[in-house]
Amino acid sequence: MTRLNRFNGVGRLSGARWVLAAVAWLALGGCSHQGGHVSSREGEPPAIDRVDWGRSVFRFETFRNERFWSDTLGLAEGFARREVTPNGLLAVGIQLDSDKLPSDFRRSDVGIGPYTDPRATRRLIEANAVIGLVAREDRIGVTCALCHSRADDRFADGVGRRLDGLPNTDLRVGQLIAWGERSRSYLPFLNVFGAGRGPQVDLPAMAGFDMADAVERAVDDALLGWPPGQADATPDGVGNPTEIPAVFNLIDVGPYDWDGLFEQAGDAHNYFFTVVLDPTTLATPGGRSFLSEAPLPLGDVLVGAYGALLQAIDPTMERPRLAADRVGGFAFLRSSPRMGFRVNREDSDAMSAYLARVLPPPPSPIDQERVAAGRRVFREAGCNDCHLESRETPGMIVPLSDLLPGYNPKRIEPVGTPDGELLDDPRTGYDDRVMVMSAAWRGGAIGYKVPQLVGIGLTAPYLHDGSVPTLDALLSPDRGAFSPHPFYLRDPNERSELAAFLAVWDGRTYP
Repeated sequence: MTRLNRFNGVGRLSGARWVLAAVAWLALGGCSHQGGHVSSREGEPPAIDRVDWGRSVFRFETFRNERFWSDTLGLAEGFARREVTPNGLLAVGIQLDSDKLPSDFRRSDVGIGPYTDPRATRRLIEANAVIGLVAREDRIGVTCALCHSRADDRFADGVGRRLDGLPNTDLRVGQLIAWGERSRSYLPFLNVFGAGRGPQVDLPAMAGFDMADAVERAVDDALLGWPPGQADATPDGVGNPTEIPAVFNLIDVGPYDWDGLFEQAGDAHNYFFTVVLDPTTLATPGGRSFLSEAPLPLGDVLVGAYGALLQAIDPTMERPRLAADRVGGFAFLRSSPRMGFRVNREDSDAMSAYLARVLPPPPSPIDQERVAAGRRVFREAGCNDCHLESRETPGMIVPLSDLLPGYNPKRIEPVGTPDGELLDDPRTGYDDRVMVMSAAWRGGAIGYKVPQLVGIGLTAPYLHDGSVPTLDALLSPDRGAFSPHPFYLRDPNERSELAAFLAVWDGRTYP
């Protein structure tokens, strides 16, 4: 493997100081109501088998976040008003579980008959046939499986048996959220400050317009800019959607998340439930502390703007909307950032036990000679300097200056925050994911975690930003000396052999 020269760069992120602004422009309308079930699993958890219990949590548990997705964001209303059909769900990459399909769907070819009926969408959700969406009375909630599970396509594209752990690389997460009648309630995850990628929600420029409609349109434009298979999971007001990762073999492969922000899997799970799947947590005292009092403060502008937005949608809103236990005020520990809330720990631990067992489907018939040749390439090229020949990872976070040759960030002042600044390399946008939130919050490096390679042959495109379409492209010097992850094989035969070796990393036979 030829390692192209890597140039030293600046990898230090300055503390951003935001000012309170734009809150007056967020007097938006709306109303909602309270209610919902505390438990969303299919039935009660088994008394003994924690793995089966965890599977049910992963697939069906919302922790009552349907109160956010339906009452606040208005997803169920949006489905009804837009007359979203099963074909519409499939068109945005939402997957259908063939084992749960009602009989009339089984008798019909995919794409016709009941697939064209908007009324059938609700029936599918109520039957648990829509992977990642669950029905609770007249509401719709979201589970982990929406992004981290997909169908095996045995019936048609997007229709088949569930394959848990695989990232749904077809899913247009932004389009799904934009279907909500009040998608503006997802504001913290969008490009508010003019940094990062994608359209900006330019709040100051909207003065004098009907603010509810103006902000809603701007939010929808930003959401529709998220590529398939990507979502922004950091509520920092910076536009930084990243690839949905695989969740195979989640045991002893920490730290977790692209940037290694969380040392423990349970903390990562809790973050996604209590923040990503219910951002109203950010408008609680614990959430405000997370945004304002951490070692790298994000600024009061996001706190104030989002609180005003939710207040306008529903002044009586209980926050957070999901069912979670308060765990005391914000206390930043080096081990993990805390939101002040935690979902049921037994459920979370059971899901961790399940995901520790989840592996990708076995590979196609193996050419043993090519796999052996690829193993030799892997070793001789020095790939195992970072990537272990095992189901585990070394737990390293590689600094940006090592991953991106010529990394040369500049200090910028995000729009609307004249006293705040970020360190950004706008040439590539490769650092958008870690401009604000990173492992530096717990004393770690600012960079990207070395991922495990289990199932890598099924998880294209590659790198956190999805910028590389195939393994061959990732390993080819044609990408250029200044591209991210600058480790290449010039011989196309060696690239093919290494790809064959990596394709059989299913956590069973190989490595």
